[in-house]
Amino acid sequence: MMGEEDDFSRIYWTGILLLMGGIFGTFFHLYLVPQSETMPKEALVFVLIVGFWNTITGIGIVARYRWGFYLFKFYLCVLYIGFPIGTYVAKKYFEYIKEHSIEKYYR
Repeated sequence: MMGEEDDFSRIYWTGILLLMGGIFGTFFHLYLVPQSETMPKEALVFVLIVGFWNTITGIGIVARYRWGFYLFKFYLCVLYIGFPIGTYVAKKYFEYIKEHSIEKYYR
């Protein structure tokens, strides 16, 4: 049914966005931003962890793996902390996931 695939397309494009953001964000910070001695190593580790997490979550969402769905839900839980915008976005996505029964698209 075409309507059901339309329900999933919002989540699919979010997965593409996470995937591209993880890849390009990590590349940008590692290769294009001049690394100065004042930049702490902890910041570099943080960028690598977040970039890896975004990339893995994006792959899981786009490939429709169940673990990708659960990583995305965990991502939204973490996003909930970012008041007010993160809270709003996470709340809307949780409502969308529940309203359209998005879990049924994952194996």
